[in-house]
Amino acid sequence: MIDLEETHRQKIIRYILIGIGILFVIVGISAREGSQNSKKPASRPMIVQVLNEAEENKNPFVVVAKKQDDQQLLIKYEIDLANQYYFRVIESITLQDSIIEVFTNGSNIWIQTEKHDWLRLSETLKVIESHSDTPTNVESSDKPFTILEQEPVVIEVVSDNERYKIETKSDTLLKSIHSISIDESVWLLVYDDHIAIAQTK
Repeated sequence: MIDLEETHRQKIIRYILIGIGILFVIVGISAREGSQNSKKPASRPMIVQVLNEAEENKNPFVVVAKKQDDQQLLIKYEIDLANQYYFRVIESITLQDSIIEVFTNGSNIWIQTEKHDWLRLSETLKVIESHSDTPTNVESSDKPFTILEQEPVVIEVVSDNERYKIETKSDTLLKSIHSISIDESVWLLVYDDHIAIAQTK
């Protein structure tokens, strides 16, 4: 006669083996998700690239990539310096994929999408071509900066080896800073959900 009753020791061994099996499954799923996430660039809520800085009587032009109502927008603005920095929409397009980076190369605009594709756009935001490889000789208008003081916020920006100080009232996390004037007197401050204008102190 076969004894089918499980001993206390056998029960413990069985539970341990079940626990080890579950642990392996969890580790496997986590590793796979981590690998997928590491391959996927992180999208940003708002990205700005300056196309032309203001000089003499000419206004600056910028492109802004942002999400609105779950849509990825790329908008070209003229910033009217004489009209309280009014952002006038010049062109706009909607994309299927999120935008990861925005650069310029001469009069061309380069954007990287979430699928790793690079698109070259004209000044009117028309797609000229697409590439899988990173384009060469592209530039970003981002300037390195340091927060010097908190209340009010004082920022030191480095541009062309010169240092400039900017004061702003905003206490939210600053993402990037861009000069929108040739003489470095007016700056664009980019946050997660809004843009602000500041002047050199």
